Amino acid sequence: MATFAGRLGTALKSLILALLNASIILIILAALAVGFAVNAVHDFAQSSARDIGRSAIEGAGLDPSAIEARMAAIADDVAALRQSVEQRAADRGEGSTRRLAQALAPQLDRLSERLAAVRTAIEGLSHPTVSLDPETLEGLEAIVSNALNALADIADDDGPAQGTAQ
Repeated sequence: MATFAGRLGTALKSLILALLNASIILIILAALAVGFAVNAVHDFAQSSARDIGRSAIEGAGLDPSAIEARMAAIADDVAALRQSVEQRAADRGEGSTRRLAQALAPQLDRLSERLAAVRTAIEGLSHPTVSLDPETLEGLEAIVSNALNALADIADDDGPAQGTAQ
């Protein structure tokens, strides 16, 4: 028959083991919760950055899909140019340099035009223009005029009273 002290020791060991297991489970659950929270914040940050970027691009009067299409066209031109160079490099006959220059000229011209279009689009992003219609300007002028008149009235009401004691 087990003594009271032996049973108490076994019960305390079991209790400590149960507390340790519960603590480990809680730590794992907390780590999972932190992981989910970090993932949610990361997703929110990505979607916010994407939305802000698109808003800025569209606010500048540019179409993101058009810019992407221009970039894809430039990539296609570069691939075609690379293929043309590889084909001409294999042709090492007489006058191959002249033929290479003649073959590359139209592709280089197209590439230059597309790069200029992309450069213009990027400059549009760097220097956005804001245009106000005349009605908006008139409204702003009225607001500023009313504010200045109100300030002048306040200055007239408070002006002489500041220097005198009543």
